[in-house]
Amino acid sequence: MDDGEKIDLDALLEEMKRGQEHTLAFLRERGHELDLIEWLRVPEYAEKYGITPQVVEDWISAGVIPTNCVDAIPIKHGIRIIIDRPYQ
Repeated sequence: MDDGEKIDLDALLEEMKRGQEHTLAFLRERGHELDLIEWLRVPEYAEKYGITPQVVEDWISAGVIPTNCVDAIPIKHGIRIIIDRPYQ
């Protein structure tokens, strides 16, 4: 942004809020009712618990993180989310 362009933070936040509402509506239509506060994306989970994202993916594959604690958001290109709690 070195050309002096200003960002309208209110508009950006409103756009993000609309996107989140759209995603939650999409999930509800398909039978998912998620409280996203208790869910983290793989990189967020890894950072919070001091491990690498690859370890988290390995735990998912090995069943260390139970399948009912993992979900994917299809509208967001299959991004995996995990219930926020220690597993190992």
